[in-house]
Amino acid sequence: PALASAAGGDATSYVNLTIGSGGFRFGATGDNPGPQLPFGTMRLGPDTAEGALFTDIVLPFQHYGGYSFYDQRVRAFSHLHLVGAGVADYGNFGLMPARYTGEAGLSKLIAGKHRAAAMDKATEQAVPGWYSVHLPRPAGAAVNLTVAGTHAGLHEYAFDDHGGEAACAVVLDVCHTASGNTQECLEASASTNATSGPLRVQASMRMHGSLTGRAPNGSIGLHFVAE
Repeated sequence: PALASAAGGDATSYVNLTIGSGGFRFGATGDNPGPQLPFGTMRLGPDTAEGALFTDIVLPFQHYGGYSFYDQRVRAFSHLHLVGAGVADYGNFGLMPARYTGEAGLSKLIAGKHRAAAMDKATEQAVPGWYSVHLPRPAGAAVNLTVAGTHAGLHEYAFDDHGGEAACAVVLDVCHTASGNTQECLEASASTNATSGPLRVQASMRMHGSLTGRAPNGSIGLHFVAE
């Protein structure tokens, strides 16, 4: 009856994108609540971790879609996700807002240390075509994700005004994966045109996951461009 009353109107308010993203059993969390156009290759979304005692725990069978509803921390926001496949794959080209102080702090970010952040679950919203969440300190950023086409998406990271000397950054991890297994990443490379004009980043890698590893040559090539 509720859906019938919405006939001719906006029925998206009845969509719950977190269905299939919780529970504790094999493959229970196979859905990622990030935005995607119907039949689109691009599916932006958060890749999370349990985060017990500030340790980023990623059980692969709980993160086949990269995301588990009951997790309290996020590792990155990546671009490709499986839905209900029951195996670990994709979660490629992870972006993550972060803050750092000095060259030592930047080196730790590049090395993958202190990059994951807590999520304010009370601010998390997932509706068709849009995902948003706020990351409290130390990351201190509001995150908004949407898709602009079958192969294109938009990230918005709005950093809180914390004052102090910490610098803001958005880290690209070319070898990020939904399951946290970097051995699935082969032949990774990245380049920028940082010397002139608007920043443009290009990256590529070959993915050797549970499904992509069954391709005739043992992996598939993926390419990424950000401006």
